[in-house]
Amino acid sequence: MNEIPDGVGRESTARLGVQNPGIGDTDSPEFVRQKLNAAFLPHVDARELQRRISRFRKLPFHSMSYADVSQAVLDVITFDTPSGRCSVLQPSIATYPSGTRFYRVRHIPEDDHKTPLRSMSKTADCWEPPRELARMGRLNKAGEPLLYTSPIDPFVAVGELKVPDRQWFSLIEYEAVEDVNVAVIGGDVDTKDLDDADALKVEMIQGFLRDEFIRDVGQGTEFLYQTSEVIAKDYFDLPPEVQDAWCYPSIVDQSKFNVAFRPDKRAKLRLIGVMIAKVSRIGDGSPVLKVGVVAATVRGCDVLSYFHIGSPEQRELFPRISQNIHDGARYGIKKRR
Repeated sequence: MNEIPDGVGRESTARLGVQNPGIGDTDSPEFVRQKLNAAFLPHVDARELQRRISRFRKLPFHSMSYADVSQAVLDVITFDTPSGRCSVLQPSIATYPSGTRFYRVRHIPEDDHKTPLRSMSKTADCWEPPRELARMGRLNKAGEPLLYTSPIDPFVAVGELKVPDRQWFSLIEYEAVEDVNVAVIGGDVDTKDLDDADALKVEMIQGFLRDEFIRDVGQGTEFLYQTSEVIAKDYFDLPPEVQDAWCYPSIVDQSKFNVAFRPDKRAKLRLIGVMIAKVSRIGDGSPVLKVGVVAATVRGCDVLSYFHIGSPEQRELFPRISQNIHDGARYGIKKRR
């Protein structure tokens, strides 16, 4: 199972799919979780659950509508109980503290090789795409822009975009100016109070949702994004007062996470700037970032200004680039020579 990174707080909750079996408003989350599990898990047949998962994975997703996929997911995880047909999940809320760095990567077109880059020339280029350019993604339909980021580790963002080594890209860096609360998809589930049989049922349901959400999607199979969007919005979409974003395992390294921000919550981030960088490998094969030039806004201007490595602006914006080679290797960033 995946773990939230160190230093990130978390709080577990539980939900029942249809009815509330005698739970009071003042009952503790732990009591609620136990009560819901007791009302649901005895009615889950693990073998039937496995058969449903196998049937789901054989469905013709290329010809299914969003509503069809939503119903297919529901058919897998719900079971008949005396309270009605339902399912119990354990969505978790975790918190990335103020000051956490988030990263996003954008490709640089082959014919865009002179600074200032056409593809990275203004502040808007650093954020989510405009509605008319937003393509279907893991949590969004076409025309619904979301800001997809990777917290803490810039190499996760590079890997998500599948940028080849030694190819230049724009690495955008943000800093959280407030705590960022995320609904966690595919994190650990609490089974300490369950026997082995019931723990297996919980892990099978949560594992099904996790694995279908993070399924690798390639060119020509974008229709599979309907499944991940259904899972996020049907089962991990908590009230905006408590959730700023969705957090889910990285496709390239499932020990790391990505964070997709709600459109109205990106104000919790401030733009640091952009590094025009590429990945190289050192002797043991470990990746390092080689930064060619940096860009940022100056005095609130919407146009990005570019600065060479070693400039006062670069030292202020990205001081780690200018540190010695040992510190640079530790941070995964080396000064360009």
